[in-house]
Order: sequence, then structure tokens, then C-alpha cells
Amino acid sequence: MTYSADLWGSHKDLGNDDCWIGGETETLEEAKALLEKLKAKNNKPGDWAYACIEGPEGRVHEETNPNYVASKDDYDADRSEFAMMQGMAHGTRGYNEAMGYDTDEPEDDRGFRP
Repeated sequence: MTYSADLWGSHKDLGNDDCWIGGETETLEEAKALLEKLKAKNNKPGDWAYACIEGPEGRVHEETNPNYVASKDDYDADRSEFAMMQGMAHGTRGYNEAMGYDTDEPEDDRGFRP
């Protein structure tokens, strides 16, 4: 059996794939100790938003950081990631709309602007 102790930039269930640091252990007690060590090392506001321990029985511990404050860089990175996904799904117009760029110019049937 293995357990993982991880610090995240947002709640894990949001699907943002922003696990910042973590590790695996053999026992729950070791995972708790590892999580405390990670939190102590990353203790400035903004260092982590969400912490959890998962094991064979699922998520056994979770907590949010009451001192976490998202920075402008966090917002910009999320927006850019979302825009890339929109671009892959909907072409140039999807990307530009997600980024807030002007999309009034007509596109051809391949998503290109003349």
C-alpha cells in the first residue's frame, strides 16, 4: 500500500493539474509526517492552496490553506491554459474569445483570418 501527500495550487477536484509538490510513502503515518514537512517548507501565503493525502482507501485527509492568496500570475496562467483548450476545440476564434481579444474579423471555414 502506498500513500501520496501533495500540495496543490487549487483544489484537486478542479482538474487543473497543478500539484506543486508531493511524495509517496508506505504508511499513513509517514504520509502525515511528509505533509507536515511540505507545509512547513512551503509556508508563505500563496505557496499552496490545497493539501491532501490519498491512499488505497481513497482520500483520507484534505485541507485548504486559509492564508492562500492567488496572484495575478496564477490568474494569467489559468486563463492562458483555458484559452489553449478553447483554441484546440474551436480554433482561432475560440482562443481569441477566451483571451478577450477582438473576434469581429470574419474567419474562413478553417478558422483563419484573411
